[in-house]
Amino acid sequence: MPSIDEYVRAQLAAGYSISDIRAALLSSGWKEADANGALAQAQAIQFRAAADKRRALIGAPLAILAGLAIIVLFPDISYTLSS
Repeated sequence: MPSIDEYVRAQLAAGYSISDIRAALLSSGWKEADANGALAQAQAIQFRAAADKRRALIGAPLAILAGLAIIVLFPDISYTLSS
């Protein structure tokens, strides 16, 4: 049998709303404090994952933009690699 945390994560991944999951937990006999704790923990994990994804999506284009800005702002510098 999955733990309350595993259950909540699985239900969120399946697309169920927080209110539906909370209602299911409470109707199954879980204490409100336990349900709220598991939901809060799962939401925090989802928030961190979304923030990591946003950072990854921003990083590469920002690096390319910075490189292009250097080339445009300093056109007289030689950008060749030499030994």
